[in-house]
Amino acid sequence: MKLPKGVFSHYLAHAPKLTPTSLRRNLIADQKLGYAGMVIVPAIIPKHYSPTKIAEAYSDVDMGGLVCGFIPGNGPSPFTEPKLVLKNLRRDARFAARFAELELSEPVLVGPMHTHHMQRMPGWSLAKLEGWFEEMDGLAHEFELTILYEPLNATEDKTPKAFRTLLELVKGNEFRGIHFDTGHAYASNFCSGDQFKAMESEIGYFEFANVGRWPLNSDRGISFETYAEWLPELPDDCIVGVEPFDPSVIKAFGLEKICTTTEPGRSALAMDAEYLRRLGVMAH
Repeated sequence: MKLPKGVFSHYLAHAPKLTPTSLRRNLIADQKLGYAGMVIVPAIIPKHYSPTKIAEAYSDVDMGGLVCGFIPGNGPSPFTEPKLVLKNLRRDARFAARFAELELSEPVLVGPMHTHHMQRMPGWSLAKLEGWFEEMDGLAHEFELTILYEPLNATEDKTPKAFRTLLELVKGNEFRGIHFDTGHAYASNFCSGDQFKAMESEIGYFEFANVGRWPLNSDRGISFETYAEWLPELPDDCIVGVEPFDPSVIKAFGLEKICTTTEPGRSALAMDAEYLRRLGVMAH
């Protein structure tokens, strides 16, 4: 990967709900900060808004787009009701496919689609998780996408040794890759050079995020300077982004115990952009 690079912001730095009007307004605001695109989560978009309607906002302001799939904890579980989960994720895949068709992003769907958010999956076993990944391979094949799975922290992701487990499951499969979030890696004690090197060829989306989702310039123990030095080793088509949360999002998702930031998301995005420019990661 060549640096500096266009970096994506995240809609969850703004609000826990999304409409075409709010999306367009926040795309313009983030573009002024220097971001090249924005990640969205279809789970927070009212059902009557189509992928095309949402994509229009991106095209209108010439911003890239990326779609994050998600399995809400108050919905069905992949192990007990896989068909219902696939039905819900199909909507996410439609968004990702539409974005790729309009060249808003690479043909990928990112996010923690291997786990039931903050819930234990009954009778967890590696064989059951492998079976779920095979179901997801079918979705990826249908929509011509690569699924980039995001290991989370132990509170949100009950997968044993999530980073190591997912790495083994994505290796050698054309439909699978890794969405690497630095905050979750730190929480999972998966941030050494050797660990990163073992995973780097599988990373399709790299996300800068601090402990507690604080701005990147807040010293919380993560060496973002080191990650910046490692980034050139990632695949050339790897997308880079940041993911601060606005306090309104933290409250809406019930994440107060692990996301302690009090910084408004918009100011965090501004500080993160300046910080990444100083690191030589983000283009001016």
